[in-house]
Amino acid sequence: MNERTGVPLAGSPVPAVPVFSGATGVTMLEVYDWPTPDGLHGGSAHVHLASTEGYVVLSGAGRLQTLGEHGYAETGLSPGDCLWFPPGTIHRLVNDGELRILVVMQNAGLPEDGDAVLTFPPTVLADPDVYAQAAALTGDDVAAAARRRRDLAITGYLTLRESVLERGPAALEDFFAAAMELVSGRVDGWRERWRSGALATAELTGEHLDEIAAGVLGHLAGGGLWRIPRPAGPASYGMCGRLTTYPPSRAVRADLTLSLWAAASRVRRQTTRHGLGYDSDIEILSVRRGSGGNGTSAVVTGRVSQRGVTKRARRGADDGVQRTTLATIAAEAGVSLPTVSKVVNGRPDVAPATRALVERLLDQHQYGRVGARRPRRSGLIDLVLAGLDSPWAVEILRGVEEWGAAHETGVAVSAVRHGNARPASWTSGLTSHDTDGVILVTSKLTAEQLGQLRGAGIPLVVVDPVNPPPPELPSVGATNWAGGLVATEHLIELGHRRIGAVSGPADYLCSRARTDGYRSALERAGIGFDPALVRAADFRHEDGFQRGSELLDRPDRPTAIFAGSDQQAFGVYEAARQRGLRVPQDLSVVGFDDLPVARWVSPPLTTVCQPLADMGAAAANMLGDLIEGVPLRSNRVELSTQLIVRESTAPPPEPAQPPDPV
Repeated sequence: MNERTGVPLAGSPVPAVPVFSGATGVTMLEVYDWPTPDGLHGGSAHVHLASTEGYVVLSGAGRLQTLGEHGYAETGLSPGDCLWFPPGTIHRLVNDGELRILVVMQNAGLPEDGDAVLTFPPTVLADPDVYAQAAALTGDDVAAAARRRRDLAITGYLTLRESVLERGPAALEDFFAAAMELVSGRVDGWRERWRSGALATAELTGEHLDEIAAGVLGHLAGGGLWRIPRPAGPASYGMCGRLTTYPPSRAVRADLTLSLWAAASRVRRQTTRHGLGYDSDIEILSVRRGSGGNGTSAVVTGRVSQRGVTKRARRGADDGVQRTTLATIAAEAGVSLPTVSKVVNGRPDVAPATRALVERLLDQHQYGRVGARRPRRSGLIDLVLAGLDSPWAVEILRGVEEWGAAHETGVAVSAVRHGNARPASWTSGLTSHDTDGVILVTSKLTAEQLGQLRGAGIPLVVVDPVNPPPPELPSVGATNWAGGLVATEHLIELGHRRIGAVSGPADYLCSRARTDGYRSALERAGIGFDPALVRAADFRHEDGFQRGSELLDRPDRPTAIFAGSDQQAFGVYEAARQRGLRVPQDLSVVGFDDLPVARWVSPPLTTVCQPLADMGAAAANMLGDLIEGVPLRSNRVELSTQLIVRESTAPPPEPAQPPDPV
């Protein structure tokens, strides 16, 4: 509350980093000028299994050799050329002189996670362990390792090219079969990245079109500018050359003016919550700006001066206006009559933005619906958690409760009962009392449960869903893959090469994403992924202790462990203590969450900050919009994670020196 005016303040972080255009990735590529086994110069031959790749030639000269459905081809490359090729195109860059390319890659993150398969000889492709060893850039001389890998890929490529020239494109079938078999275990992780990236971006465009057609400001109020600073340090060694990458996890807000405008818009919107439209001036009183490793935040203090009030027009038989029909609603919303009918009857197959628009028009026209959507505004929402004994859950609750206090809404807290309970038992309880909406946290949502809530017309938002939610279901999460990546990169930069991981439950989306980020960081650094160093467990302290003990009892124990939660990290602390290992002198530990206690343990824990309270508040904001019939700007909100370096990580211990001879 503003002490000068008595008006609620508008203060919130700048929105999470929006997905880069079309969920693509951009990279600056300097193609290798090393001689190849066939007397040319250039990079490794490889294929993408699920992603389209594009090139814009910046400088130099070269050629692109391809194997595809039309056989073998070679295309010259000159500055200004723009080329692209779909999955299944085996390609090799030839450098004829200082060739530099801007690479635009579909499905950012997938190529680093194994979507790019090198054209190694068949004996190497047939064995995942042998392939991983051949693809890894190990040893002190990374350049030499990259060159050996490139030469092996060219050797396999030349054999494959000869087969295509003799037999035609059918000669590629065995290679493609081996490549798909090689990556089959990663498809679930890829699917989740696709859902949260490319698919979510495409669906968001559909929602934007709905808003434009309806004349709703919506997404246009969220403009702004983001940038990724040029990475420091030398370019990394990739398949085709030296790479300068621009990971979205390191994006920062580049503007501030629009952020203030957006905050002021939130103040204005809050004044229209309860059926009155206020024509208001908003005065910005102060700004506090801060920055972190992954973003910039601004807190805006303001006041609202009311100039006038406009009441919504009531329409109905009593004022002589003809009763509104569904056709009228459909025309105003810019949708079909069957779509409006689906909303009225509680059908699930309607996009949330469209549903919210139609619901708002139905309310404005006071269209009578029998049993379809019971009156709301009980002033109560439900927060359903997977458990009530976790500090993680407390932080989520704190964010939801703060939103509730600001909006004069009560929050009822309950826990999901698993085991032998009926699948929809907790939803039955919700539909039996008067609730305005539900926030479900880290729980599996079945089709039966979702149908029961939709049938009762109860808005729902999920936070960190265990299983992939339907695309139309609003959800809130964090950049789990980026968090796993930066945590592991931090350990690698300290000099660790044998890094273990205690992940969350293997079937949790967030667990898989964090482990994928861990794996990608290892592979980017040329460190082979060792499945024996990964242990799946629950996120509790006890599980961290048990799985950490298993890793530390190995004869080749890791020098660092990345834990999937802070509580697991505390368990690893205890496992190390019982074995006489010191943190960080003998073992470095990184957690995930940044719970309040993380800074008070000894030593203070290095961890990935997951903005739990902000996630709760974001979910509550989305739910509030759904309750009010305000179209959502996006069905998926992902808040940025940030590495917080404290005292639990250090360079690995020096290997023991043999005693001097007597």
